[in-house]
Amino acid sequence: MAVGLAVLVGRWSIGQSQSATENFVSQAELDETCSQITVSAFPDCAPGNAKANEMTLINKGYLTIKKIKLQTSDCTGESPGEWYPDELTEGLKPQEKKENVLTSNSGVTSSCKKILILPMVTIKDKEVGCSEKRIELNLVC
Repeated sequence: MAVGLAVLVGRWSIGQSQSATENFVSQAELDETCSQITVSAFPDCAPGNAKANEMTLINKGYLTIKKIKLQTSDCTGESPGEWYPDELTEGLKPQEKKENVLTSNSGVTSSCKKILILPMVTIKDKEVGCSEKRIELNLVC
């Protein structure tokens, strides 16, 4: 019985160490990928653009950003709104600028013009957000 218990505990321990190693490798891969992402954004304040629900995105990193997610603020700083996906139809290639990105589908209201932008990348066929690379943008011109 003691031998059987030792075998059982040994197999459990091996399974736990393999799982921990896989999680560590996945996190390292995410960190490495996200370290190559740099995005900047600013409101589109062209003369005559009174809507102020458009922004310009610039990918200053080394990888293509496939998607972004937008999140509005309730302007109190206490509770953020929902995340809204925003498809970048052709992605945002490195060193590329995309103008007139609409934020109207993100729930930006006339009373609040703050938005969080989260760049999304693909790692092993999974979409992941680089949370340390998110930026806050004030859409007031």
